[in-house]
Amino acid sequence: MIRLPLRWGAIRASGRFVVLMFLSVTVLVGIDQAIGPNLLTAIAALVSYVLLSALLYRFEPTFFLLSFLFIFGQFGALLSGVLIESGAYISEQQRTGFLTGATVWLCFYTTVFILVAYSLFQLFDGARNSRAFFVRYRVLKNTRILTYALLLGVIVFVFIGLFINGSPLLEHRDRFSYWRFNTVPLLQPIHNQLSTLIFALGLCFPFTRSRGERNFAFFLLLITLVYFVLQGEKYTALVLVTYSFLLPILMRVFAIRRRRPSIKQAAIVGLVTGGILIPLILYQYSGTFRSDTPITNLIQRVVLQGHVWWGTYDHYLNGTLPVEQNVQSAKELAALFSFRPADDTGMSYLMRVVSPEDLVARYKSQGIRFTMGYPAIGLAAFGQVGLIALQIVAAILFVAVAVLLLRSVRAARVLLAVVGYKLLFELNGVFGMGNLHELLTLKTALYVALAFVVAPLTIGARDLARFTKATTKKSLI
Repeated sequence: MIRLPLRWGAIRASGRFVVLMFLSVTVLVGIDQAIGPNLLTAIAALVSYVLLSALLYRFEPTFFLLSFLFIFGQFGALLSGVLIESGAYISEQQRTGFLTGATVWLCFYTTVFILVAYSLFQLFDGARNSRAFFVRYRVLKNTRILTYALLLGVIVFVFIGLFINGSPLLEHRDRFSYWRFNTVPLLQPIHNQLSTLIFALGLCFPFTRSRGERNFAFFLLLITLVYFVLQGEKYTALVLVTYSFLLPILMRVFAIRRRRPSIKQAAIVGLVTGGILIPLILYQYSGTFRSDTPITNLIQRVVLQGHVWWGTYDHYLNGTLPVEQNVQSAKELAALFSFRPADDTGMSYLMRVVSPEDLVARYKSQGIRFTMGYPAIGLAAFGQVGLIALQIVAAILFVAVAVLLLRSVRAARVLLAVVGYKLLFELNGVFGMGNLHELLTLKTALYVALAFVVAPLTIGARDLARFTKATTKKSLI
């Protein structure tokens, strides 16, 4: 029987950090409530969140890596909140922003999620004492060859689709038009597997045996990024592909290396990455959106990262939500357990909340949806107290997936790691769009079933105990 070791010592050691960060954001909420919403507390909330993220990267890099997409997405929403509360115009709501206190509350709810997830991660996994696992287990040559062959085949197929459909980048079209006019069968489902195969490539990369094999792996990564650029992606897909490749590599590096990661080096990498992506974004905006300057469009894009939360909070604060909370919560739960999405739940409902009806109808007809609907959907459906409970549940689900992924990567079990990555990807999709019904679908149920089936088949009875065993350590924070 497999037992989950509880690491109470780690929880006690990290308790001061958790309490300190929670108190800091609670103080900001208290100030905001006492003197009224103001821009200084909104900026302070953003700074507090950046400090929390930096501390996690410095002292608990494995947890930071696993939660990076969520952390980075919420950073964009908080930055957007500061801009909106300073008076930026929101094109998708057709109104100008103003002070509401939404940014401070978003920082509070996000910090609750991160600290609960961090504490549970400390409780259930000894990530820093896993060096022996990474040293012992290896990805076999046949597995690496199969991964290269699958990825190369998918790359060839999507480039054929690009040749038939035309390149949005070169033709100055947006990526939405690419899929609206696609004529190649199965192109989009196969295209959607690229990030997963890139993750498998990153898992194989540390075990390459020659310079030629390493160069070929880099070539596959580079040509995948080139494809996404030609396909009209400006940012999200490029970050996701790069993250998917680096995730298993950096997990291994942080486990084996004795030194703590450098915040300065991470900042330099971030600036270089931004220096590469921003000109690409500006070039695409110059050809796609001609009504405004590329810089104006870029700023508006940043503003839109958190406008769903700001708009939802504004309507919640004023009691002008289109549907009562008890009715909407019932709809969300019914959609979750019926395995069927509903048009009046998740992001579809939030678009009705924050935007004019004619604009929503036009966007939906073009297949366009807003982003960053979480945790706004929790506020709209369950209220402020219910949202805290939702964040705790979400943190539990996240840690369960994160621990599965970490243990499969360090045991070099590619198939099980891919299942864990798929679950993490689905969870991040919920965090990005706010579609709670996507937590429980036939696809996620299949992934969970595969995890239970694949684990004993790929690890074996002798190593299964080592695979599930965690060791006690003191937190570095």
